[in-house]
Amino acid sequence: MLKLHKLRETEPLKNVKTEEITKNMELDKSPLFRRIITPWYDSDTACWILILWSLALFVFALTGLEIAISTPHFNSYVWFPLALTGLIFTLMVSLMFRMIRRNIKG
Repeated sequence: MLKLHKLRETEPLKNVKTEEITKNMELDKSPLFRRIITPWYDSDTACWILILWSLALFVFALTGLEIAISTPHFNSYVWFPLALTGLIFTLMVSLMFRMIRRNIKG
């Protein structure tokens, strides 16, 4: 009984044509040269909108920094607009580098 089972496993496939096998194998291959699809939140339009929004917040933070420095009562709160300015500046620089790197790669 075991010998019959082993013989059946080693027998060639009689009903399947070799053209069908090679055609199915060609369909299963995945190419390595696919185009990279960027998500909507990382598109050029979304990045430009975020940069412009960040620029408005940057001006707002600089205005807050100026008021906090010029008013003696608010001198202890200078850290908040300063931190906001630094974070927004970092975000804008990061977005610009991301867009430049993406446009260089093509």
